[in-house]
Amino acid sequence: MSQPESRLKSFYDTAASAGAEVVEVHFKPPDAGIIWDILWCQGEQDDGDVQCGWKWYDPENPAGVQLHVTSVSRNIPLPFGALAPSEQGPGAAPITATYSRYPAYFFVASGAGKTGVVTGIVAEQIGVEGAL
Repeated sequence: MSQPESRLKSFYDTAASAGAEVVEVHFKPPDAGIIWDILWCQGEQDDGDVQCGWKWYDPENPAGVQLHVTSVSRNIPLPFGALAPSEQGPGAAPITATYSRYPAYFFVASGAGKTGVVTGIVAEQIGVEGAL
């Protein structure tokens, strides 16, 4: 069996609100067969002083598990794994994400047209058997 190809890759995605609702931006590989080791990621929103945080999705928890929620002002990044914007996320070992096991940034939008953004750096492995 050959070793899977591995490379560093940046990630950027957004999601906008259609009204006053919970908005999620999923941080996951685009296809099955790809594994991401999350080296760093953060989420932010352009709404205001609203609740936001991180969830984890996997087949055992298809509705997601809320990991943390806090109130953060607009355009203030919340690192994945941090309890507050002033903290760094986990720095020890990378967290592995697959197409069906991944984190998502969320915020409670006050109205339509509010945007959530997730940026990050991953070590991507392509062609991994069993990477669901």
